[in-house]
Amino acid sequence: MQTLTNNVNKTRDPSSVLTKATTRAADYLGISHTNMAKILGVSPSSITRLTRLFGVEIKNP
Repeated sequence: MQTLTNNVNKTRDPSSVLTKATTRAADYLGISHTNMAKILGVSPSSITRLTRLFGVEIKNP
């Protein structure tokens, strides 16, 4: 039951919501991992860490 509770709390976290929305929008627009990092002004490894932390997958890495 602990895992289920952690997943529910993770999805309500504002950081999680923003990360998921951003990565989904980038995927929808066909923006690559590298270009998304440039647009946001962060390193590509930061994008990777965020997506792994919040369980989001980018289809256009």
